[in-house]
Amino acid sequence: MASPAETLHTERLVLRRFVPDDDADLEFALELHANPDLARFIPSAVLTTREDAAAWLRRIDGNTPPGRGWWCVEAEGAPVAAILLKPIPFSAGYTNATTEDVEIGWRATSTATGHGYVTEAARAVLDAPLAGGLDRVVAVTDPANVASRRVTERIGMTHLGRTERYYDASLELFVARSDRSA
Repeated sequence: MASPAETLHTERLVLRRFVPDDDADLEFALELHANPDLARFIPSAVLTTREDAAAWLRRIDGNTPPGRGWWCVEAEGAPVAAILLKPIPFSAGYTNATTEDVEIGWRATSTATGHGYVTEAARAVLDAPLAGGLDRVVAVTDPANVASRRVTERIGMTHLGRTERYYDASLELFVARSDRSA
């Protein structure tokens, strides 16, 4: 199965892997994870210290298969967002021995929202695995997170309704299939 390259380019953006020992990536990770919207919708993802950010960078750098993991999204040479493609954890009580669901997700700095960067970057990351043989990719959002829901719609994902299948939470579920049907 083909997978997204380690570095991707769109019309306005460069998506590259984070560099754990890079001070600029460390500072960006802190800024990214200080976004009030992230704190509101994914409070467990907030990073408050350089040590926390360094640990996060080391964690996301390790042992991810090609085409999975985190990309740092740069616009005009400056980091503005992050896109992820990874296996999504099932909620307690949900098991599925035959498949591993893959999730696409994103985070942006508070100053980078509203420019279409996340949509453009997410589309670039989503297209490659679907074109390369992955049957489907899912996204989940907090029901109140209207901005993330809009991104899912802009990148062609279909809303399937509320689910409790992932993250031990009640979330809105979206899916993109290789044939682009729900």
